[in-house]
Amino acid sequence: MKNEKEYKDRLTITLSPSILKKVDSMVDGKSVRNRSHAIETILSQHILSRVTKVIILAGGKGANMRPLTYEIPKAMLPVHDRPLVEYSITSLVAAGLRDITIVVGHLGNKVEQAFGDGSRFGARITYVQDLEESGTAQALAAARNVVGDNPFLLLYGDVLASVDWLSLIDFHDQQQSLLTMAVTTVTDTTPWGVVKMQGAHITDLEQHHDAGTGNSHLINSGVYVVDPSVLSRITPTTKSFEDEIVAPMTNRQEVAGYHFSGQWFDVGSSTEYARALKEWSIR
Repeated sequence: MKNEKEYKDRLTITLSPSILKKVDSMVDGKSVRNRSHAIETILSQHILSRVTKVIILAGGKGANMRPLTYEIPKAMLPVHDRPLVEYSITSLVAAGLRDITIVVGHLGNKVEQAFGDGSRFGARITYVQDLEESGTAQALAAARNVVGDNPFLLLYGDVLASVDWLSLIDFHDQQQSLLTMAVTTVTDTTPWGVVKMQGAHITDLEQHHDAGTGNSHLINSGVYVVDPSVLSRITPTTKSFEDEIVAPMTNRQEVAGYHFSGQWFDVGSSTEYARALKEWSIR
């Protein structure tokens, strides 16, 4: 869906000094550019349709992480003595996103035993079993009945990311795209899907490429805001959400790209796991 250009009206408002002080405290020059942007952010959080549900894909057998994943689900691998998916759960709750569904597969009972109903973390956690374990698309399709009618936040359980969730959601609301992908910058893009952008739109997602090809250092971080209508594109034979659903959408300018600069690790290999153990700074 190609977006219409958004026109904004100028208005004058009067605020008390105490409220204005809180508004100004939001301005960091990056995610919130100025006072006007801060006020717009506050209003959008209370007026626009809000993302309230989160889907975390935490299935998969983690073959690349064996022998560790013979007995531990990949999303439960310890980072600083905490399961890596716990960092996502606690940061989501801190942002007010408490309605979380975790899609589990291999050793999923251990995920359920660790987090229960989520009350210990201030969340409401439910679980969906991915019986097929045949790819990310089918794992997401397994949660089709719980997403509801509003956009939802989607992330992978083996990703460590310091993302401003509310800023990501606000960006998605403003762009009015069917899907928003959080993208980040890395030096070596070889293991991940390279993203090309034009303005706020992602125009290409190249999942498989050789080292040294292309000039983009933007990659897909595995974090999305998804309109529920996208799930209707998943058929019983669809395997990869990225290759078969997201990539074709980029050709139709249906995907917006939210660039964040926080920490990011994809714990999908022993090399990345070792790097996360060494460099992840959130305790």
